[in-house]
Amino acid sequence: MKEKIFQLLGLAFRANKIVTGEDNVIHALQKKIVKIVFIASDCSNKTIDTFEKKCFFYKIPCNKMFSSDEISRSLGKIRKIIALCDEGFYMTYQKYMRGE
Repeated sequence: MKEKIFQLLGLAFRANKIVTGEDNVIHALQKKIVKIVFIASDCSNKTIDTFEKKCFFYKIPCNKMFSSDEISRSLGKIRKIIALCDEGFYMTYQKYMRGE
């Protein structure tokens, strides 16, 4: 399952459907274009808390299952916070999470 999700994130990144970086993700949340936020499990507690609160406020799911190394490998760039901004990719992600 994880490998399929990583491949999906890599494909979405190449299709410019992923926003990366703390400030950019917050801006995208404010514009209400985000479908899900991925927070690296090894981020600082302050960063995790900040983004959990932002996601709760904007009613956006957040995923903390993956480490920054796993997220970075899937994108090909070092990242800790990313946001998926495409409905189609998000629906595929949900299928993978359900095990379909």
